Amino acid sequence: MLSDDYLTLIKADSLNKTQAPKADSPKSWQLKAAYLNRLPVARIKSDKRRLAIEPLIKKHIVFGGTFTSAFAVKSINNTPVLQNTYAQGRSLGWQGPETGEMFSYGPALTGLEYDGTTYAYDGNGRLVGRGTGNGLMASTFDNGILRNGLLQNQSLSVRVSKGSNYFPKRWNIGLKAGKGTEGTIIQDNENSSGNIAANFDATMNKLNIAGGYAAFQSRFTNENRGGFLNRVYQNSLLTPVTFDNKQGDLLSPDVQRRYGINSDNPHFLLTDNGHFSKTLQQTGNISTKLKINKLTLGASSTLEETELRSDESIKVGTAFFGSGFPLTREKNDRRFMLDGYADLDISYGSWKYKSNAKFAYTRTEARTNIGYQPVNSAYRYERSVNEFVWSYQTNYNGNKISAALNVANKGYSSSTFTKGDYFLPGIGGFLKLNNLLGYRGWPVKIAANYNEFYTEPSPATSYAAYASTQLTPENAFKFMPITEASGFAQLQPVKNAEFTSKIEIDNGYLFQFTGSFFVRNTKNEVLPVTEGEDIVLKNLADVRSNGFELEFTQRTRYWSNFRLIQTLSFYKWTNKVKRIAPGYANTPIAGFSTINKALVEGQPVGVLVGNSYVKDQSGHTIIGDDGYPLADASPSVIGNPIPDFTLKLSQTVSLKQRLALNLDWEYKKGGDIWNGTRALLDYYGRSEGSAEQRNTTGYVFEGLTTTGQVNTIPVSFYNPNLPLTEAKWLRYGPGGVATDYIEKGDAIRLRNISVTYTLPVKKIAQRVRFTAYAKNIIIWTAYKGVDPDQLMYDQANAQGLDFFNLPSTKTFGVNISLQF
Repeated sequence: MLSDDYLTLIKADSLNKTQAPKADSPKSWQLKAAYLNRLPVARIKSDKRRLAIEPLIKKHIVFGGTFTSAFAVKSINNTPVLQNTYAQGRSLGWQGPETGEMFSYGPALTGLEYDGTTYAYDGNGRLVGRGTGNGLMASTFDNGILRNGLLQNQSLSVRVSKGSNYFPKRWNIGLKAGKGTEGTIIQDNENSSGNIAANFDATMNKLNIAGGYAAFQSRFTNENRGGFLNRVYQNSLLTPVTFDNKQGDLLSPDVQRRYGINSDNPHFLLTDNGHFSKTLQQTGNISTKLKINKLTLGASSTLEETELRSDESIKVGTAFFGSGFPLTREKNDRRFMLDGYADLDISYGSWKYKSNAKFAYTRTEARTNIGYQPVNSAYRYERSVNEFVWSYQTNYNGNKISAALNVANKGYSSSTFTKGDYFLPGIGGFLKLNNLLGYRGWPVKIAANYNEFYTEPSPATSYAAYASTQLTPENAFKFMPITEASGFAQLQPVKNAEFTSKIEIDNGYLFQFTGSFFVRNTKNEVLPVTEGEDIVLKNLADVRSNGFELEFTQRTRYWSNFRLIQTLSFYKWTNKVKRIAPGYANTPIAGFSTINKALVEGQPVGVLVGNSYVKDQSGHTIIGDDGYPLADASPSVIGNPIPDFTLKLSQTVSLKQRLALNLDWEYKKGGDIWNGTRALLDYYGRSEGSAEQRNTTGYVFEGLTTTGQVNTIPVSFYNPNLPLTEAKWLRYGPGGVATDYIEKGDAIRLRNISVTYTLPVKKIAQRVRFTAYAKNIIIWTAYKGVDPDQLMYDQANAQGLDFFNLPSTKTFGVNISLQF
């Protein structure tokens, strides 16, 4: 209500920017707009019968950022235990490198001394029997090539934004840059990296625009794509204890100094090899979003490009490559994605009901080029994908019950599939009971979803490592991954049908319990096979996967200065091959020709397949006439690398939001691993086990003879008076009998422990955060090799295979973060 008296009273007020109407008073006025949140008022205007109050908008620019510096030290975890008792040679006699001898079944070092003569392989001279030389006892040499690693990283991020008290953010610009260096755990191996990034977003009325650019560059001294670093590690472990690799890696400019004809000096491999691996990854994106009442329209485009160039040449004089093997590899991956969507919120008369309808379209263009020189081989892959999705979701939110129902359909077509599909339905929803136990603090939520969708391997995926399945373990030094897949086209669609369900109880304060389950059926899974000298992708198998997870979280109350949050989770999953394409039963998917992960119908994907001992129908081992078990030439399933279950415990304790302690534990039960490292160390006499047992005599293997009688034939594991091939560790060949080297991967580990202290700073910065941490510092495992989680040749699908896998590391680090 306005009156002359009122206008007279406020005439001197600075807020009175209007002139009183001349019409009769009092009169009623209608507000054009009302502003909440107690914003300051800029002015008041009258227009006919409406009163407009305009807020005082204070614009501001906010500047901030974060600087982080990190330093870490890495040390080695478990490594294979080697013997330091017996010399290079056999039959009780020392045999030097010039003889080409590869074995360490020679005499004990306590019975040897040097003769002091000039000898190219050892500055101390040759080894002779004790009492026949110069009296200088034989030395043991440490040929390890591992060291402590050092890691340093620095990064700076800056952000600038403009906004106001009425519009929190009009635009925002962010910049980030960082660099890092790493001295790895392998000598003469350095890595470096750098990154830059910029992003922006701006809001103009109902339109929002955002975009960004990021680049990451790295340089490695040695690329391990072909297992080069594993080769270095293998040679260091197999070197006899009486040979010192550090005394030099060359006898002459063209002749390598090494312990045996089919071996390499690790320092020869690492020094002046011309290797490098450079990677540049760039990503750019831009997106727009327009909101018109309840309709939101959006579009975005993303361009990703990765350029890789590496030199993986093998030096002249390397074992199995006397003339060397020059090799450079270039790989370019380019991916462009364009998508758009329309999203409509639908409201009804009641606030309890709400719906949403959405339609989205995505177009993806992918291209990969790979070239090898000087072998002059080139591969080019291209793929275009169209995806359509529409969905409709209805929500109900009541006092006692909340619920939602979502129905959807997808369409998928690809240039590398023989056909597309425009009916891939999905349905899901949830039911939430807000007061199941009598009050709202104990809600129970039950959810379930069913979806059908297509998957296919990315053209950027390299299948060159599959070449190892054509080699035996003893010929692994010949591994050269220079053959890629012949193409990705003319494949049948890989169709997945997945059901997931979940139950959740969360009172929001003290605890939360979640149980989830999934089952997925996959048809026409794509995997590589070898045809002649080519690697070809085929639709090989139908697979059924299932699993479940239980998670329980306990918390203290939020308002306490002392906070404790603990989360315990239990996870179990498995899969089974339901069908294999005719002619491809037992096809290997990783590993070697004699021991590998394979497709076996009725078994999990990637079960371990290798040789075992001959057994009768009752399971008794058959013993040969020489007293040793008979090896079965036919491979069979000997292990499953999938763990029985995984148990994790995460604990966080905080005090006054300043000091926090975090611990992450993990227990992994089961999961078979083939310890091929131990197999070759046994074969060449470098393992601790071969040294401890080589004097065993009169041993009787349990089993039945070929005539069905209980075996009573005593054997000696190593008799110097017999050919070396009669010894326990050589009679079955370099890889031995695969079942002898299947071990359990059970492990308890402390994944992470960290202490963080946050210090508020008013003058220089907003806060400074100090974090000290240690990762992977405790591993309790019965496995006799390195960490059971390590992968053979760093291949993604090689879990369960250990063939001179590089050891894992403990990491001790400090991070300092300054926020300003």
